[in-house]
Amino acid sequence: MGTAKKFFSIVLLTLFTLSLTVPSFTAAQTDQTRLISQYDIRDIQGHWAESTLQNFVYSDALSGYIDNRGVATIQPNNPITRAELVTFLVRTMGLQSDLPGETYRDVPANQWYSEPIRIASTLGVVSGVGDGLFQPNRLIQRDEIAALVVKAFEKSVNFSGEPKHFSDVPAYWATAYIDKASAAGLIGGYGNGQFKPSATATRAEAFTMVSNALNRELAALPSDQSLTDVVLNQEIDSLTMLQRKDFSHVSELTSKYCTGFYSAFMQAASDTFEQMDAEGYSFDIIPSGRPTATIVLKTDRFAVVQLKEKYDLIMKKDGEQERETRNSTSLMLLKKMPGEDSWKIYMAVPQEDTTGR
Repeated sequence: MGTAKKFFSIVLLTLFTLSLTVPSFTAAQTDQTRLISQYDIRDIQGHWAESTLQNFVYSDALSGYIDNRGVATIQPNNPITRAELVTFLVRTMGLQSDLPGETYRDVPANQWYSEPIRIASTLGVVSGVGDGLFQPNRLIQRDEIAALVVKAFEKSVNFSGEPKHFSDVPAYWATAYIDKASAAGLIGGYGNGQFKPSATATRAEAFTMVSNALNRELAALPSDQSLTDVVLNQEIDSLTMLQRKDFSHVSELTSKYCTGFYSAFMQAASDTFEQMDAEGYSFDIIPSGRPTATIVLKTDRFAVVQLKEKYDLIMKKDGEQERETRNSTSLMLLKKMPGEDSWKIYMAVPQEDTTGR
């Protein structure tokens, strides 16, 4: 029973504190675990922008390229087109508009990027290049990204800081945008005092500029309670589901509280619990008091909440019983759902776990 019990403890801990990363999850290969594998992006491991890119992947703001072997990649060092960045920005910020927007001769209505470009142009975030063209497939330049990000976050980010003066930025159309972006800390340039405004940007560089802006949005902060309620209610409802072995409601629970990686994981963990129940394992979880949730940081669209809890785990099979007491601390990562006034958990980072018998 020891091996199965150890595995059960790992799955339980993951369900409550999300303490496993994608590669170490070993549940049965269901459709949900295949979904989880799509969050395992191998080509960003060790990359200078790994944490930023992984965070976007876990929150479903960024999708990987899936090859014919089912391997997901982000290709962080590849360049990025104007259409790709606009689409990413619109999706991440949840931008919406019902207005017609600008009409560009090279943006057909049936293209994957046509709707994001319409929305962004309607809101004044992007503009064409003249002569009725947008050039969606042209590689975007660093000065264009600075302009795009400043326009998109003008109302939610404070741009009143001291701008950096780059030796290679002349007085031209993008100067004011580059000044604002550097003043707010969205861009830093290169170590030689240059910004290289006309150079194309890599995907990692572009996504990092957007991440820097998202991390500085402080204009419409959520209340502490709106965030802690999501974390605590999700924990309590998950515990109730486990205690009752009522796995039929897992989809409803994940839809209410979860998104991104965490949603896929919860579904897979539920499948694992059902499988163990069918194999004759009996388990009980006894909380020791209520879990606590504390705000670590929050911005307009993202937040981190520290979750602390203590519980006893009792597992039985074939007349054997084992009991453990667990104290765990995790950082629960939440995002504001685009187009909604609700927050959901998309991932967490384990901080501490102690086990006693």
